Amino acid sequence: MRITILPKTAFGWWSIALLVALFFIGFAAEGIISPEGISRYSTAVRAGVVWSLVAMAAASVVTGLYGIIGKKNGAILVFASTALGLVFTVLLVVAAVQTMMGLA
Repeated sequence: MRITILPKTAFGWWSIALLVALFFIGFAAEGIISPEGISRYSTAVRAGVVWSLVAMAAASVVTGLYGIIGKKNGAILVFASTALGLVFTVLLVVAAVQTMMGLA
């Protein structure tokens, strides 16, 4: 496996694109997600938004892992997006569970 900066496979590009989209959508939905935000959103709407972000982060991890393991993609950006996607998946699952339990 040759180490490069940019990915050579479509799965590597998908992993990076999903992580970038996660940032943009997460920042755009911050008013809905945060408990200090607009109070007219119900807990179900907040949890739904967070769970959709969890799905996007998990998809970034899965496509990154498949690109690394299955397609032998050794790009540094794919490794970074897979690692960041895993971190954000864990953090967003914790946030979603807190939202559903009414702790946040």
